Amino acid sequence: MSWPVWRSHRVPSSAPYGGPPPALEAPVTTIRDALVAAPVAHAEETSRRVNGTLHGLPVLSTNRLTAYSPHPKRGAEALDAFGLLSQFVGVLVYDHGSACQRYQCLHAFCNAHHRRELIAIAERSPSASRGQPI
Repeated sequence: MSWPVWRSHRVPSSAPYGGPPPALEAPVTTIRDALVAAPVAHAEETSRRVNGTLHGLPVLSTNRLTAYSPHPKRGAEALDAFGLLSQFVGVLVYDHGSACQRYQCLHAFCNAHHRRELIAIAERSPSASRGQPI
């Protein structure tokens, strides 16, 4: 399977991203193929600095595998360039980010995010929870 160019933080942000060293091309492709075929995977988007500039960092992981790829943008553009979610057909677990909702797979929201949101609601409206734990 052909994947988009692998991205490395070791090149200037103004230059095109390089690919993995030749010795890593096969393992990187194997990991990406396994993630796309996984029955359940977790998608996350965080950020990191690349040569002093903040980049989006889409992540797809299982309990054993992780792939990520820095991108100058965040959201849908970064996820599309990442190239994995458009091919993923299992259950995709993620926060409520709308960028993931457009992919054709089964969707599940992360319970840690549900809990965080419920706690925030209870803290803003103490009478609603009546002292009951979340």
